[in-house]
Amino acid sequence: MSIKGKYFLFTFLGILFSAAVGRAAAGFAYTDSRIILTAEFSSPQTATLNVFNLTDYVVAFKAQDLLVIAQGNMLYLGQVIVRENPKGEEGPYMGSTLLKPWTYQGLSILGTFPDPAKIDQIVVIMGGKRLMAVRTEPDEFEELAGRVESLDLRKRDGAQILEAARISRRGRIQYPTGEQDELDLSLRKIMGAEDVNPPRILVRTKVQLTDQAAKAGVQGRIRLSIALSRFGEIKDVKVVRGLGYGLDERAIEVIKNSWKFLPATKSSELVDVTMTVEAETTNLNPST
Repeated sequence: MSIKGKYFLFTFLGILFSAAVGRAAAGFAYTDSRIILTAEFSSPQTATLNVFNLTDYVVAFKAQDLLVIAQGNMLYLGQVIVRENPKGEEGPYMGSTLLKPWTYQGLSILGTFPDPAKIDQIVVIMGGKRLMAVRTEPDEFEELAGRVESLDLRKRDGAQILEAARISRRGRIQYPTGEQDELDLSLRKIMGAEDVNPPRILVRTKVQLTDQAAKAGVQGRIRLSIALSRFGEIKDVKVVRGLGYGLDERAIEVIKNSWKFLPATKSSELVDVTMTVEAETTNLNPST
């Protein structure tokens, strides 16, 4: 598929999803003579990032390099990149990818992002620099997509490419200063000193009370230890602190059959991990 075709496939899918949920996607853009990128959030779990590398260098990009700042100055990170053509042992996800010189790449990035309407700022880290993308209104975003269609990467001159497509520079860039700021501190709280992006729970189903627990008036939270594979698959579930009355066994069954996870990464590599969670019980038949 051509650059144009791939770009508009991602954009078109985002528009379709937005229409399905009844609200416009949150669109952000950054453009300069070396990088053109757009980010679109059509759901709290998926970001579509389209990147044009207008340099002679290979650029490394990690899923966690997508930083989403929401209302209340809350920080969210990209978790994994969806692999376009998963084969054999490679699995459905990857933690990082390489952006080749003078090429386009469309990336679908999964995470536990906030509601698109609550996103204030998008920051993409590339080459150690922060690219501060700006929110772009739907009509303007669509117009930018149309101009991107005319990009001719054969020119090998970023400034000429932008000028020919009548794309103006937008967003700003932050260079590293060696001093930690509020964003660095927020990243450290999430990643820790070992550069671990912990697993995320995509689907968390409550545990229905058993008849025995309902009759005994027992309800609360069950603490469990869950072993996850590097692709987020559940390998094992053990009860750490249970409630009895058949609730512990039911919690294990519910987690194995209905909970969904995104895997952890360490230094951008997918890793096996064991995490502790709490499952909440609920009485779906209050009259019992």
